[in-house]
Amino acid sequence: MNPILTALPILIPWIGALVIMGLHRTRVIHGVAVGTAILNGIGTLLLIPLSAEHAQLLIPAGQFWGTWRFSPDSLSALLSLIAAIIGALAVIFSVDYMHGTNSADLKRYYGLVLLFIGGMSGLVLTDHLLLLFFFWELVALCSFALIAYYPHNPAAAAGGVKALVITQIGGIGLLIGILAVGGTAGDFSFKALHSSALTPTLKAAVGFGFLIAAAAKSAQFPFHSWLPDAMEAPTPISALIHAATMVNAGVYLMLRFYPVFVDLPGWTDCLMLIGVVSVLMGGLIALLTDDLKRVLAGSTISQLGYLFSAVGAGAGAAAEFHLLNHAIFKGLLFLGAGAVIHALHTRDMGHMGGVRREMPLVFATFLIGSLALVGVPILNGFWSKELILEAAVSHAPGWITGALLLGVGITALYTYRMVRRVFWGRAQDRAPVHEAPLGMKIALITLAGGVVLSPLCLPDLGVVITEVLSAPVTLLALGIILLGAGIGWLRLPISLSKGMLQALDRGLGLTPLNRISVQLTNLSAEGLRGLHTGVLTLNLAAVVGALTLLMIILLVGGAL
Repeated sequence: MNPILTALPILIPWIGALVIMGLHRTRVIHGVAVGTAILNGIGTLLLIPLSAEHAQLLIPAGQFWGTWRFSPDSLSALLSLIAAIIGALAVIFSVDYMHGTNSADLKRYYGLVLLFIGGMSGLVLTDHLLLLFFFWELVALCSFALIAYYPHNPAAAAGGVKALVITQIGGIGLLIGILAVGGTAGDFSFKALHSSALTPTLKAAVGFGFLIAAAAKSAQFPFHSWLPDAMEAPTPISALIHAATMVNAGVYLMLRFYPVFVDLPGWTDCLMLIGVVSVLMGGLIALLTDDLKRVLAGSTISQLGYLFSAVGAGAGAAAEFHLLNHAIFKGLLFLGAGAVIHALHTRDMGHMGGVRREMPLVFATFLIGSLALVGVPILNGFWSKELILEAAVSHAPGWITGALLLGVGITALYTYRMVRRVFWGRAQDRAPVHEAPLGMKIALITLAGGVVLSPLCLPDLGVVITEVLSAPVTLLALGIILLGAGIGWLRLPISLSKGMLQALDRGLGLTPLNRISVQLTNLSAEGLRGLHTGVLTLNLAAVVGALTLLMIILLVGGAL
């Protein structure tokens, strides 16, 4: 097959974003966005046979840059497919969620979403370290702009800046590592990391710099505090960030370069330590908050902690499987939460209750996602989480396994609490609500089906089933799930103080440092004000147009 097809997951959403910038009627804008997202999903499916053929798109880019290589192997094809499919469903969901938005804001919204999806595909498909950094920063820019989408909401603006600043700490670590590799090996391709020119000290600096970058991007301890504040974004954007794009980038970085750094003393131990602390901390954040979206944000921190722990334990295949499963059930949970929030106009679970009677389809799909999150057989989360626990038993210290099992119980507890408070109980004093609109139903039903069917994607499903069901840790984990749910059913009081929640939520003392960084960023940005027109749609059109034109020129030049 033509390797230029590798560029489709980048070009299709970018061209669609550029087209949207020239439209004015909201109905047409919605239609073009949905059509582009669906077309991109179809184009991304073409990466599956390309990955089997080891196809490469090579673009000569000069003496300094070398050759730009885009290569869809199994890992990059999986991440690109997740971004495209979850992104398409988020766009379909947005048709109803963003109903009533004026055309200018709608163009900005869809333009950023499509730029985001294309940027994530570029990040995972490239085989060039400098291009990796370019796409890494592009998705950070998109996440900032979408988190701060509501400009008149101070919390949204602050959340966007916080996400940008904290993730840039990781970006600095990534850039330093990339420049060290390129300057020493004289090559920015991935294979340069295996160069004999890299001394052990330099290789260690690169490895831990990449680890910092991954932890910041995936909201892992101690960089986790930006993710709960990112919940001020429109809920489809929350689903996109948590399930398909931003936070997956850090996990991808660790999966991609694990073979390079696995022999570094202490590197895998740090990876597992960051993972288990994040599992517990994220679970406690989810347990101690009444904001529905922040519960899911804490859950994401926790689930990504399982992924970091799995990579550190050498269970790359289990991590990839759980990455796919987490994308599906977390996308389902966020969109389900969005449907409830859209109907009730509140995120406070204390003002919900009894929603299952008024929104039965949303309840049914949300419950499926919740059971997958907890790890209930036979849903997708059960299989992948048990594989991670099994790997921890085999390759990690006992306290790591114990912490991960404790995280299983906390997950069951906060999930039971969330479902009970939102869907059960007595309806609060509010106007009657109705079932979700058609676009939302399509997205929710599709993802619910994915929760049930995604394990069939495994070529060795029979072997996985046998391994999981015969592992002693499986029975132990199921017992802990029942214990956690039982504690939730008994409604036992939680003794942790409100101050502890605030400390967890704010990053255990890192908030003042973040505030100083934000102030310095604001001061340094004053000199750049003259470069901005003040028209966000025009600025976005210029960025997308330049990127698309550059990509096309390079493609044509490479083909010639």
